[in-house]
Amino acid sequence: MTIKASKPLHIFIFLFITICALFIASQGSDMLSCWYNNLNQPSFSPPDFVFPIVWSLIYLIMAFVGASLWGAEKTKYRAAALTFWALQLVSATLWPFLFFTFQEPFLAFFCSLITWVFVLLCMILSFKVKKLYGILILPYFLWLCFAVVLSAATHCLNS
Repeated sequence: MTIKASKPLHIFIFLFITICALFIASQGSDMLSCWYNNLNQPSFSPPDFVFPIVWSLIYLIMAFVGASLWGAEKTKYRAAALTFWALQLVSATLWPFLFFTFQEPFLAFFCSLITWVFVLLCMILSFKVKKLYGILILPYFLWLCFAVVLSAATHCLNS
C-alpha cells in the first residue's frame, strides 16, 4: 500500500491547525485543579501523564490524515471526510473546557459521544478515499471508545 506524499504546504497548514487546536484544548485542561483531584476516578483511569502524550500523538496523526485528504483526488467521499475531520477537531477541542473549566462531566460525556460519531464517520469516509487514511484514524477511534467509557464512568461516579 503506497501513499502519495501530500504537498509540504498542506502538511504545514494541517499541522498548524491541529497544533493550534491542541494548544487551545490544553488551555482548558487543568488536571491539577482541586476540583479534578477531588473527583472519584474509575479504577481503570490511566495516570494523568498518559493523556497529553496520547492526545499529542493523535493530533499529529490527524494532521497527517487531514493533509492527505486535502491532497487526495476529489471524490464524493473526500469533502465529507474533511468535513467530519474538522468537526471532530472542534468537538475534541471543546471537551476539556466542558470537563475542566466548566466542571460539567455530563456535558463532557455528551461531547465525547459526539466526537466519537464524528471520528467514526471521518474514519469510514477516509477509508473510502484511501484505505490507509481510514486505518490511520483507527487508533484515535479506539482511544475514543475508551475515553467515552471513562467519561461516562467519571460522570456516574460523581453525580
